[in-house]
Amino acid sequence: MNEEKNGRSVDYQEEYEKEHLRCADLAGRVADLEAKCEDLDFKLKRIKNNPIWKASAPARKAMHFCIRQYGRVKNCGNLRGILAKIRYKQREKGHEAVWHRQLSLTGGSGKAKKYAVSQNGKNQYFSTAF
Repeated sequence: MNEEKNGRSVDYQEEYEKEHLRCADLAGRVADLEAKCEDLDFKLKRIKNNPIWKASAPARKAMHFCIRQYGRVKNCGNLRGILAKIRYKQREKGHEAVWHRQLSLTGGSGKAKKYAVSQNGKNQYFSTAF
């Protein structure tokens, strides 16, 4: 069955055969990949069920913890950067404690309120909406 489309002859039977072969090829590739996935899943389960792997869990956790801490220290730059970050965190924690203390004293009525926190003679204002 040939028809003219945009000046070209189209053979639908031939196109159908090509598409059928392409579909069969893709189905074969899917089956191969599923078999490979099952094989890799079997290997992974075999590794994770190994008693040596299970016994090494604390060492692996400690190693990854040390790697993360090393990265954090490296991002701060040097000892001065680490100390600056620690001081910043302490100041931040202090402000948060004062803010929560004042919020609990006023009862948190549900409306937006403004709280003044004085530090070193300077007032800092915090607004809340609860």
